[in-house]
Amino acid sequence: MILGWSSWGALVRALVLAYLCAALYLLGRRAVARAASGTAIAFGPFLLGAATTVILS
Repeated sequence: MILGWSSWGALVRALVLAYLCAALYLLGRRAVARAASGTAIAFGPFLLGAATTVILS
């Protein structure tokens, strides 16, 4: 909610950063642990981390 209040650009940056971080995490997990293609991951920590990064930058 703080990102939307800050600006639309901050909201978009946080969403893109969260998706990129989650994708990199899943690719790494597949490479190392050989996770299946249907493996679910929690997206909340990535959203929180990206939001915090965008707000502090």
